[in-house]
Amino acid sequence: MEHLLPPTDKIVPLKVRYCANSYDGDEFLTFPDRKGWDISTWKSVSTEAKDFDRNGRSSAEIASFLQTWLFFGLLHAVLGEQCSMNDFVNQEDILQQPALNTRILSAYIEQKITLWTDLAPDEKESLGLRFSSCLKLAYAVSAGLTFVLYYNDLADEDILAESLFAPKILLETLSGCLGETLGTVIPSQTFYQDLFLERQLLKAGWCPSTVAFMGQNLPMHLQAYALLIGNSRLGLNHADCSSGGAGGCKLGRMSDNFKPLHVNPGCRCDSISPPMNKIIDVLEEGMIPVLTVTRDTDNRASLSVLVDGVNLDDYESGDPLKACPFVAFSHVWSDGLGNPHENALPMCQFERLEHMIQTLKQKDTWGKILTSYHETTAYDHGTIAFWLDTLCIPVDPRYQHFRDFSIQKMHDIYAKASGVVVLDPDIQKLLGNGSSVDFLVRAVCSGWRSRLWTYQESALSYELYLPFQGGCATFNTEEDLLAESGYRSLVERLLLRSAWAKYKELVWDDLAAFCVPDKPGIAFRRMVQASVHRSTSRGGDETICLGTFLGLDVSPLFPLQPEERMPALLALLPVIPPEILLASGPRLQKKGFHWAPETFLAPFGLRLQSELLLPRTYCNEENGRVELTVPSPYLNLEIPGYAIFLAALAFNPNNSQIDVDFTLCTPENREYEVNLMDTGAASETMVVVEKLGVRFAILLPDLDYCTQGLLVEVTGEADTGEITCRWTRAVEIYEIESQEDPQLSVTAKENYIDGEWMSFRWWIID
Repeated sequence: MEHLLPPTDKIVPLKVRYCANSYDGDEFLTFPDRKGWDISTWKSVSTEAKDFDRNGRSSAEIASFLQTWLFFGLLHAVLGEQCSMNDFVNQEDILQQPALNTRILSAYIEQKITLWTDLAPDEKESLGLRFSSCLKLAYAVSAGLTFVLYYNDLADEDILAESLFAPKILLETLSGCLGETLGTVIPSQTFYQDLFLERQLLKAGWCPSTVAFMGQNLPMHLQAYALLIGNSRLGLNHADCSSGGAGGCKLGRMSDNFKPLHVNPGCRCDSISPPMNKIIDVLEEGMIPVLTVTRDTDNRASLSVLVDGVNLDDYESGDPLKACPFVAFSHVWSDGLGNPHENALPMCQFERLEHMIQTLKQKDTWGKILTSYHETTAYDHGTIAFWLDTLCIPVDPRYQHFRDFSIQKMHDIYAKASGVVVLDPDIQKLLGNGSSVDFLVRAVCSGWRSRLWTYQESALSYELYLPFQGGCATFNTEEDLLAESGYRSLVERLLLRSAWAKYKELVWDDLAAFCVPDKPGIAFRRMVQASVHRSTSRGGDETICLGTFLGLDVSPLFPLQPEERMPALLALLPVIPPEILLASGPRLQKKGFHWAPETFLAPFGLRLQSELLLPRTYCNEENGRVELTVPSPYLNLEIPGYAIFLAALAFNPNNSQIDVDFTLCTPENREYEVNLMDTGAASETMVVVEKLGVRFAILLPDLDYCTQGLLVEVTGEADTGEITCRWTRAVEIYEIESQEDPQLSVTAKENYIDGEWMSFRWWIID
C-alpha cells in the first residue's frame, strides 16, 4: 500500500485488483441492508466454512461487495464526500485490470483528520463515537472473514483474501490516525494474520520462518511496509525453511566446514588472530579480554591487535558513567564473522569492525567518553576497545573451562559495556538518509533478531547501535524519534509509533533487563515470549542463554545433556511465572515437571498474548470471609510439581472425551464457555478421558482481567491438604451472558457439563 512510503521511495510492486462498484454515499453501518446482504455470520471469529453465509452470491460478487463497503465505504464515512474513488484507482495500463493505489491517502488524511486536533474535548468525543461504530463493525467483519479464510479450505479463498487486504490496511491506518487526533475514544484496530499479505511475502522471497514471525507479531501495516522496502535475503533459497517457523531460517546455520567470510567475495586477504597467549593470561586472572586494533604509522597496510583485561566487577550496569570502556559486538556467526575452528578473522573484517568503531568516535557516545576518561590503551591509539565472541572466547578444546567462564560472563559483558553494536547485513546496507522507520523495521525483521543469543545481547545493552553505510544509528526514546526532521504526517507518526513499539518489544527489550534484579519472573516471562520465533545452532544453548540473561550461575548446566537442562534450569529460577503453564509444545517427561515445555523455541513456546493473571486477594468461608493475599506460586520439591494457589471449577466429563468447546454449568446457574487451546502437546486438540469417574478441574485466573486458565486432571490429595493433579491443557474461559451471544460457538451451545466451585487452595501440578 503506497501511502505507507514517501512519494520519492521506490517500492516493490504490490498489486491489489480493483473490483468495487460505486459506493452509494449513504450511511456506512446500513450499507449491507440496503444492498440485501446478511452479514450476521461474518462477524464471528469462530465461524466454520459450513456456517459461512454466502448470501447466494459468487466469490467475485462477495469480493466486489467487500471492497465497495469496507474500503470505499469506510473512506467515505471518515473522509467525506470529497474523497473520490478515481483517486484510488490506478488505470495506467489499459490492457490490465485496474488496481487500487493508496498513494494519495496520506494527503487526504492530512487535509481532513489533522484539522480535528484542535477541536474541543466534547467535540472530539462526539466525533470519535460516531467513527468508532463504523470502525468496530468493519473490524468485526474483517476479523471474522479472516478466520474463515485461515482455518477453512475454501476453493475461492484467493479472491476473497485479496479483497480483504486493502480494507484491513485502511482500517489500521484510519484508526491509528484518528486515535492520534481524537484520543482514546477511537478503538485501536490491529490485524496480524492476512492470507494475501502472507502469500505476497513468500512470493517475494521472504523466509517462511520470518513470515510466520511477522504474521504473529507485527501489525499488517508494518508487514506491508517491510514487503515494500524489501530485504537483502530475498534472493536466497529458503526451500528448507519451515513455514511454521521451526528452527528459524536454516540459512542462519553454519555447516561443520564453515569458514569466516571476507567483506568482498573476491578478497583473499590473510586471517589475523589476536595473541591467544595474552587472552589466556587475562582469562586466568578472572577478567575478560578486550581488543584494540592498531596500525603502524609508517605502514598503513599493517594491522595488529592488542589485548587488555577488564575486571567486570569494577563496573556497574544501568549507569553509563559506571560502564566499561569498550563496546561489544552482537552478530550471527553465519553472517560471516563466526569461526568454529580458530580465534581468527580475515584482515578485511578487522578493518570493517574498526571502521564501525570510528563512526562511534564521531559522536559523543559513551564508548568515546569512557575511553577518554579511563585513558585506556585504545585511547592512546585513537580508537575504542571491543569484545567479539569469535575472537575473545577460546575455541581450542584445551580451554573449555575458559569457554564456560566466558559464557557465564555474557550477562555482564553486554550489560556493562558502554554500548552494543549490531552486525546485520540488511541493516548495514541502509544509507545515511534512510528513515527511522526503515531502521526499526529492518531490525525487527532481520536475521540477527531471529537468534536467541542476540535477545540478551540487545536487551541488556545501555545503548544499541545499528551501523549503516557511513555511520551508526541509535534510538533511545519515541519522543526523540517523533522530534527528528521536523513535522511528520499522521501516517508517518503511526508508522513510527508502531515500529518503535515493536522494536522495544522484540529487539531492545530493556524493560526485561530492568526487571532482572528485582522482578526475575517478569524478566524470564518476557524472554521466553521473545524466544518463540528465535533459534539456536546448538539445542543445549537455549537453557544456558535463558540462565545467563537472568544472571544465574549456569555452571551446573554445563555437564548435563541437552534434554536434562530444562528441568535443571527451572529448579534454579528464583521465580517461575505462572504463564509457563500456558506454553505450547511437548512437555518434559521428568516427574514433577510434566507441566513444563521441553523448549520455548519455535514453533512452540509462550505467545505474547498468553497471560495468566492471578487474583491478588481471596476470601474463603473457612477464614470468615476475611480478605487475604494470594501467595505466590513456587516449585514444590517435597511433592514434586508446580504449586499454585487458586480457585477452580471442577467437573466429571459426560463421556470418554472432553470436546474442544463446551459449556460448564454451576449449581448457581452460571454458565461458562470453555475452549481447549491447541498447545501442540498432543496429537488431538480434544482430551481423551482414559477411564470414567476421573475428575477434572479448571484452575481459574482473575476472570475480571484474564480469560486464560488451565485444565488439570485431579490425581489425589496430599496429607497436608494440597490437591495433586496432572497438567492437561491450557483453556480460554469466559462467562456466558446470553445464549444469543454471536461469539458463542455452536459446539459449546450443544455440549453442557455440570460443574462445581472449589474454593482457593493449593494445587500441585505435575
